[in-house]
Amino acid sequence: MNCREELLGYSFSAEELYAVCDHYVAGMLASIEAVPLDFEPSAAHRNAIQRLIDGSLRKGKRHALYRRVAAIAAAAIILFGTVMVTNVHAREAVVRWMRLIFPDYVLYRFFGEPDDDISRYTIGWIPDGLELVDYYESPTLRVFHYQSDEEGFTISFTSIEDGVIIEIGDTEYLSQEVFVNGLKADLYIDIYDQSKNLVWVTQNGSTEIDIEGTISTDLMFQIAESINPQ
Repeated sequence: MNCREELLGYSFSAEELYAVCDHYVAGMLASIEAVPLDFEPSAAHRNAIQRLIDGSLRKGKRHALYRRVAAIAAAAIILFGTVMVTNVHAREAVVRWMRLIFPDYVLYRFFGEPDDDISRYTIGWIPDGLELVDYYESPTLRVFHYQSDEEGFTISFTSIEDGVIIEIGDTEYLSQEVFVNGLKADLYIDIYDQSKNLVWVTQNGSTEIDIEGTISTDLMFQIAESINPQ
């Protein structure tokens, strides 16, 4: 497995990184049958879980809103346990997220209990011509899809809590470290269709924000910098 891990404030040896990846994958598969469900998941949820198992989650394009909600729903059903990494300092730290980097996609894995009201984040500016065409809201996830005839974007607000996983990209991409209102962010650009993901965590470390779409990078940053908590 070609996997590189980043954890805020700590460095790891290659052996520790592979141990994290191995533990992550093993726990992900083992927990699928172990978690009792008090409801029957929908066909979309079952299909999302199956894609997660067989590795095809990163293949093919899907509607941005469906992909985001399905990924969150699958993670919520599976309810992965906290990854116990081998680095003793990291075990003792209060770590809210980690990033697993694969050749053609990235996974953000979150930890801890939700402690932020994501409904307080508002979008202060939307480009002319783009209209809200679809949305999804829950206490821990808000997703809004804006579209015009030529382009569109999806913005999601995710409460950081244990077991939530965000997937970025399903093909080869370029990435770079950027900043949104002074906060470190990651920008991913698909090398084939130039679609983009801009991902960052709020200053209090409790909410992840992701803008995904075909709009220009400049417009994406203007939208990102207009987001403020109320």
